Amino acid sequence: MKNLRLLIVMWLSSFFSYGQIISVNDASHPESSYGPEQLIKDVLISSDCTTATNFSSKVKGAPTDLANKSYGYFKTPVGSPFPFTKGIILTTGRARPIGNTTISNTISSDNGLTGDTDLENALNISQTNDATFFKFNFTPQVNEISFRFLMGSEEYGNNYECLYADGFAFLLREVGTQNYTNLAVLPDGTPVNVTNINNSNQCRKSPQYFAGYDPTTTNFGGHTKILTAKSAVTPGKTYEIKLVVADQSDSIWDSAIFLEAGSFDLGGDLGPD
Repeated sequence: MKNLRLLIVMWLSSFFSYGQIISVNDASHPESSYGPEQLIKDVLISSDCTTATNFSSKVKGAPTDLANKSYGYFKTPVGSPFPFTKGIILTTGRARPIGNTTISNTISSDNGLTGDTDLENALNISQTNDATFFKFNFTPQVNEISFRFLMGSEEYGNNYECLYADGFAFLLREVGTQNYTNLAVLPDGTPVNVTNINNSNQCRKSPQYFAGYDPTTTNFGGHTKILTAKSAVTPGKTYEIKLVVADQSDSIWDSAIFLEAGSFDLGGDLGPD
């Protein structure tokens, strides 16, 4: 009888763990087949009166290639502790293995994409690979923009975070100017990447922003807590923003950024009908 109870507890535990993991590029969600432009317009941006224009991107896979594309849509099951209920994901490998079912395999995929010079300049790193980015213009109707995000990575654990600076940047500039400002930074201005946020015994850095290792909600080795990207802007002026993530030094052990749906508020809300 004792053994039977133990088996039941183990089965329930595995079922509970499975029920917590996020859904990524699930065919039952129409947003999973959206391309970069539609994801930005219909999922990320919350304003009804200001939209995005002049889109460009570097991604792996067509919008309908749910198994292999390097970006997409995620949704959190009811009862999951993952901090966002839905949103956009950009990754250095394939997005789908990050969620859906719990796996023991390493989340690692060389997607064949090149690195990104703008990201290297923003983070003061070199030799990036597998970069995925969305870039677009927008015209805010408020004097400050912001959106919420977190970073997950397979570099977390086994002290890989001490060696590899997988990271990302949200690069903002006014259209017609040359210099970007990176919005993906901690309050003290430190860029957000794996080596700058972790709880390793060998290279601990800013652990107050780290959510922990081996989460039950994704297949990554760890992820950060919720962070907020924000910047002062001039209403009515047009800005360019580039959302980019890349591996550093190698093309394995993937990392990703999660952007909360509806958190990019550009202003212009006219209130209820």
